[in-house]
Amino acid sequence: MQAPIGNKIEIFEYNQTFSLEPSDISNAAWEDLIPRTGKGFIKHPMLAPQRSGLAVTHQLHCLVRYSFNTLIIHGANPYTYYQYQNSLRRAYYYAIDPTILPGRSGLSRPSHIRHCIDFLRQSIMCNADTNVEPGIPGSNGVSGYGFPKVCRDYESVKQWSEKWSDNGVS
Repeated sequence: MQAPIGNKIEIFEYNQTFSLEPSDISNAAWEDLIPRTGKGFIKHPMLAPQRSGLAVTHQLHCLVRYSFNTLIIHGANPYTYYQYQNSLRRAYYYAIDPTILPGRSGLSRPSHIRHCIDFLRQSIMCNADTNVEPGIPGSNGVSGYGFPKVCRDYESVKQWSEKWSDNGVS
């Protein structure tokens, strides 16, 4: 069995929930993107005979910090919780308003944030989305929303990851 490769047509629409400051609602929306079992870590007899992670869940990890409860639900060891403190989203909102995260609670080390910025840059370039985005009339930009795109079927990827999930530590 191979990793899911199915494509589907999507029309991107702005979803404000994902750009809100950290809250129960926005955190739950982000956390719902992560496979329930294994958090994107898999073992597969041919593709990943030893514990491995899917790049897409690593990419999402760089954008959002998983909550402690999500880690427990997903089978993470609470003693390694510090590893999941990474979040460009939290760093962004902390930079705007430091009172959001008193005492820098939940912020990553600067080296981890730098890792994520460069990792996401390389991931974007590696995936090189070549969908053509229509320009916004009267401007020099594009919105990325409101037109058909060919995308990977993320729900299929998530289901496949859950099927081959690995909650252990290698």
